Amino acid sequence: MRHFCEKSFKLNIMEERQTLDFWDRTFDGSAEFNRFGIISIALTVAACMGGITVGLGAIANTFQLIITVVSTMTVLTLILGVQPIKWILNATVFALSIDLILIAYNLLIA
Repeated sequence: MRHFCEKSFKLNIMEERQTLDFWDRTFDGSAEFNRFGIISIALTVAACMGGITVGLGAIANTFQLIITVVSTMTVLTLILGVQPIKWILNATVFALSIDLILIAYNLLIA
């Protein structure tokens, strides 16, 4: 009986591991535990990249400026609103990808 319980417990742990999403697998299930470290990095990187994007040419185009400001402010609002860390990380990746695309566009076109 003991062997069966141990085996069942191990299967439950394995099933739980398989249902983890990308961020839980990336941070080994401790993303919420490391919330303050992740938030400080996300805040710094998202805000600085937004400023760099605006400085490298997004200020000349209203559409690019709106996209940059909305994506960056979404990250900052989620952080300020103490939302789940998965939302913050998803918004940060989205904002950084928009910033990098606009930086590349402005450097190659202008």
